[in-house]
Amino acid sequence: MNKPTGQIPLRRAVIIAYTNRSSFAFLRWLRPGFRHCIAISAAPPYWVLVDPISNKLSHSVLDLKGLADYLVTLHQYGYRCQLTYTIRSPRREISVMPYTCTEAVKRTLGLVSYRIWTPYQLFKHIKKNILTT
Repeated sequence: MNKPTGQIPLRRAVIIAYTNRSSFAFLRWLRPGFRHCIAISAAPPYWVLVDPISNKLSHSVLDLKGLADYLVTLHQYGYRCQLTYTIRSPRREISVMPYTCTEAVKRTLGLVSYRIWTPYQLFKHIKKNILTT
């Protein structure tokens, strides 16, 4: 029987999924395809789904088969997925940004940036800074 070590690896895989779907009309100004984002973080042997909704933080634990099924479902609903990794966040900085889906995903990644407000800005930042390799 495996004993938990209590240590979390420094770099964990994270799948970020972006979507056009939004239940709020005031989010229509955001770039189409990037109006909401969720994070699916590796916690071997499982994956933790974090879906920040306006009034709550929804989370689920998926096994590998559940993850595969969920990714197929996301694809069928038109989500765009991006694989990235967590980074070591600075311990001294505290984020004072409004708590949005983008901020929840940034915190999941360990990313502190006051220039990233929208899911599209997050997507471009990760792509530009090669956090996807």
